[in-house]
Amino acid sequence: MSQILKSLQLPTTGSTPSTPSSGFGTIYASSSNQFFYKNPSGAEFNLTAPNGFINILYYTGSGTGSGVTQTYTWNKPLTGLKYVEVCCVGAGGGGGGGRKGTAGGAAQGGTGGGGGAIVWTTFDATLLASSYQINIGAGGAGGAGATSAAGGNGATGTSGGTSSFGTLVIAQGGSGGIGGATSVAKQTLGGQGISCTPSGFPYAVNGCGGAPTANVPSNPVTNANPIFDFDGANGATDTRPGFGGGGGGCGGSVVAAGPVSASRGADGYQFNTLITNGGNTGSFGSPGGNATPPTNNMITTLLQFTGSTTLYGLGGGGHGGGLGTGVAGGNGSNGGLYGAGGGGGGAMSLTTAGLPAGNGASGSSGLCIVVEFY
Repeated sequence: MSQILKSLQLPTTGSTPSTPSSGFGTIYASSSNQFFYKNPSGAEFNLTAPNGFINILYYTGSGTGSGVTQTYTWNKPLTGLKYVEVCCVGAGGGGGGGRKGTAGGAAQGGTGGGGGAIVWTTFDATLLASSYQINIGAGGAGGAGATSAAGGNGATGTSGGTSSFGTLVIAQGGSGGIGGATSVAKQTLGGQGISCTPSGFPYAVNGCGGAPTANVPSNPVTNANPIFDFDGANGATDTRPGFGGGGGGCGGSVVAAGPVSASRGADGYQFNTLITNGGNTGSFGSPGGNATPPTNNMITTLLQFTGSTTLYGLGGGGHGGGLGTGVAGGNGSNGGLYGAGGGGGGAMSLTTAGLPAGNGASGSSGLCIVVEFY
């Protein structure tokens, strides 16, 4: 699917940026409110000249937890193309399954799956090959909740798949959530910018981490300057929204001090606005409630340079399932489209025969956007 843009928005700069390295390019707006592209040779092109236009192509995945990498081919237009910007988002990891506890013992819910990293960069069209394969990573499957009558730990979720544009742009998916156990599990990592291509800031930024166990977080809120957060958000326990897909929430747990509520998934993030995540965690009870799905978000500024609305964006992380008190734990909810981690399954506090802990939910698939400048 493609979209033609007729207006652009960029912060203006009072000086010409330095010449980019070989194979890359820089887009900027001058103090005279004109839009320029600078190639690796130092040549500059005025994009505000008549007859210029932009074509945006969207490549989406096969859904949540399918395990199938969706494949496309991008063919370079034969004439008129000046340069290309590519944005890839890795898939979200699946949430971990909840633990089935024993009488008087601790039982943790599964941690949320990590959100996918986001990567973007610009290429001089003359340096690109005639075609590239585009792979869209599949969302990771959630881990199963424990079912043994004797008690046991939940299964770990599957990591989200990698999204890529040939070998030039590669966005890592989020890690799978950790299965619930008797002790507190650490935060699940989102896709790491340092493991992407190109690696690290300013080309790649981490996805949100999945929420760890034994926390009672509220929905994340915006801090003063969250746009370029190298660490990503600490799932739903942190006020720092990540730049990539939202991390999943943790399932409900029981600890020595008593029951712990399930946590919400982190919000999906766009370039200058935090998108509030819809849906709810699973309720604590008998049985534990299943989480409801988060919002599938549109995003207005996923690309660095445009104020126009794109058709697809970064989803909010799935929410954790509720703790079951002597009966089944609640299931987590799938991550919202795109690149978001799944919620963890709720624990079951006792070893009642035939009743499982909650299952972790699936992460959502990745995304690739290719912008052609003519």
